Amino acid sequence: MERKIKGKKLAILFHETYEKLAPKFNWITREASRNFDETSANGKLMIAVCNKIFDQVAIIKRDIKTACADYHPQMQGKQNFCETCGADIRFE
Repeated sequence: MERKIKGKKLAILFHETYEKLAPKFNWITREASRNFDETSANGKLMIAVCNKIFDQVAIIKRDIKTACADYHPQMQGKQNFCETCGADIRFE
C-alpha cells in the first residue's frame, strides 16, 4: 500500500512540475490534462510508471549495498553510508 502512495505522490509531483516548466520550453500542454486526475487513463499510467521507477530504485539500492558489502566487508550489516566509499546504503 505504501508503494502505491509513493507512486501517486511522485506522479503528482512530476505532473505539476511538467506543467510549470512546459511554458519555459515553449510547450503548450493540453487543457484537458492540465489537472492531474488519478482516475483517468493518463493518471493511472503515470502512477504505474512511478511505481515501476520506485521498484527499480529499490533494486539499484540493494545492488549498491551488496556490492559495497562485498568490497568493504567492514560495512556488512550497517544501514547508512559506507565509511570507505561514501555510498548511500540505506534501505527505505
